[in-house]
Amino acid sequence: GSFMTFDEAFNMFLHTIQDFLSKLRHKPKVILVPSQRDAHHNYDVFPQPAFEVDASLIAKELRDSIHFAPNPCFFRIKNLIASTPVSKKDQADAEAHSTASQGTGFGGFYAVGASSMDILLHLAQNESAKRLKGSLVNPNERATRLVQHLMQQGSFYPLHPPSDQCNLDSSFLEALEIKKMPHLLVLVSDLKHFARKVNQSLVINPGRLSKGTYALVTIH
Repeated sequence: GSFMTFDEAFNMFLHTIQDFLSKLRHKPKVILVPSQRDAHHNYDVFPQPAFEVDASLIAKELRDSIHFAPNPCFFRIKNLIASTPVSKKDQADAEAHSTASQGTGFGGFYAVGASSMDILLHLAQNESAKRLKGSLVNPNERATRLVQHLMQQGSFYPLHPPSDQCNLDSSFLEALEIKKMPHLLVLVSDLKHFARKVNQSLVINPGRLSKGTYALVTIH
């Protein structure tokens, strides 16, 4: 039988997305964030650059709808600031805009931060304090406590040394900085899915789609 490479499988995935978008009258924005688990990505490290996709693979009429973001990333609803467009010049402009927006606030837009690295699980595996048996503390506070590590240290990966499940590239630690907490923080984890407000941010762990969970967020 015929065999398919990982790159060919990814290209088929892109084709499926474009086929779906082409049937819609109003085109939504699709943001693809890589993961260290991606077999076809050229960089098996964290932080990760965006997918390198040949412009010819994206239909011209859909190039404003499909964006490739690094891991981790920040973007703003209605005005993407951390995506990687096809054009190199557009990429440089987007990165400069992203840096400026992080330092000065989000200008009235709804800001979103996202990471596919499972920092919540890695922190949970390295906790030195555990809830005592019989304690009345709400077990749901565990997720809040883990998220607060990111907020207090201003980093998408506040764990040193890193977990053996994370190929951390310490030469790019600046890319992990959280200079201003976004309104919505998406942290994908193998821990149980949740959505809760932590400080002034809504934090969501959508879980894994392969396990049957995902997040649908409506912003009013």
